Amino acid sequence: MVQVYLPMGYPLQSGNQFENVIYQGSVVRLYTLPKDPRSDTQLQNRRFLSDITKMRSTLGVWGKGVCKLSMGSKWGTVIYQAIKADIGGWWSSALDDWESFSEENQDGWRGNAPYQATFNDNGKIFYALARVIGQSVQEWGEYAWLGVLFGEEDFQAALDWWTDQSASQMFAGTYQDNVIGGNFVGTWTAVAGMGFDGSTITRCANAANQTWTFVYFGKKLTMSARHDSLGGTGNVWVDGVVVGTLNQYMGGDPWFPSGEYKQTRTGLHVMKLERLTARINIDWVAVQ
Repeated sequence: MVQVYLPMGYPLQSGNQFENVIYQGSVVRLYTLPKDPRSDTQLQNRRFLSDITKMRSTLGVWGKGVCKLSMGSKWGTVIYQAIKADIGGWWSSALDDWESFSEENQDGWRGNAPYQATFNDNGKIFYALARVIGQSVQEWGEYAWLGVLFGEEDFQAALDWWTDQSASQMFAGTYQDNVIGGNFVGTWTAVAGMGFDGSTITRCANAANQTWTFVYFGKKLTMSARHDSLGGTGNVWVDGVVVGTLNQYMGGDPWFPSGEYKQTRTGLHVMKLERLTARINIDWVAVQ
């Protein structure tokens, strides 16, 4: 048993025994505290869980949104269970990779870890957790292209993605077609000189089953495209619901906005363009 001396005014510890004694000339309570029954292995597991939970809690709104899209609202539990079960060997492979890193790059991961006060090596926890998250996103759900797998020297890029600073993430702002990214089905081609101010447009083939899916974080998205004699029609889906139909045939101003799509909440939304006739394109989008 452990004995602890505390002042008389200290609140009674529930379930712990005490007696009044004289200590260094003062009346104090001598508490008898039960020994922590946990084994060293149990304590290590608790510290490991604490490290994973605290590191995961620093993930920004973009990363959390991507995980929720891919794994549902209980994504944190899914990630932890994937680590505990070493699904796909993802966690053990990440730890093996870590041991092969140079000391300089390990220090890079340690210095960029978004949570520093871990029981275990914070760089190892950051790297391995980022890898498991990337592989989980690629494995589960419909958004595999959002799962980023970082390598030995990618500690700054990993921190940028983790804290919503990556150039590939669409928050409030205007984005040209060639930086939107996403998932393309069919044939989509960047056509030079066809966009506003001589920029590119990204246009699909005149064929069936042409779709372009991407995600953005905001409430409203405005889309602009080139309208001409080659333009066709298409459906606009947001979060799995058709919210409008494009008509990019002709038009007085070739680059006027094709449509504005406002949601009820600010968050991570999925936009999908689906070709219906001829060819559809995007010149730029603006997120608000």
